[in-house]
Amino acid sequence: MKRGLVVLLAVLVALPGCGARLASPTLNGVPFVPRRAAPPAPQAITRAYAEKLPVGARVKVAVRSGASFSATYMGVEDDAVRVQKRTRVPEAPFTVPLGDLTMLALDQGGSSTAKAVLVGVGVGVATFFCILALAATAWD
Repeated sequence: MKRGLVVLLAVLVALPGCGARLASPTLNGVPFVPRRAAPPAPQAITRAYAEKLPVGARVKVAVRSGASFSATYMGVEDDAVRVQKRTRVPEAPFTVPLGDLTMLALDQGGSSTAKAVLVGVGVGVATFFCILALAATAWD
């Protein structure tokens, strides 16, 4: 029974799906290369979207120059969106002209450092128990 468990664990560890892929990501067999800057959206569409955002929401902003940043949405003015950059040291709110915006989107949070740490701990614990099971069968 133990010998069978050891063989099963060895086969599972040796499967090619267990290793990390170092190749570049692909999309339908074509190498995926993210675009540097998107073309600006029409101002009327951007304004309509911005007016529906709740004041105080976290947003991601990208401008025509290629710069992008996280900010707190503060409202729409004449032909601009008022935001405040989310930095360690607070900055004064400023406006970004609608014509310069290439992206204005709600920030959904994405992945966090805590999630990465928990995944690492889980992998470490699983590896420890695999080695422990292999060692237990070697002493028989």
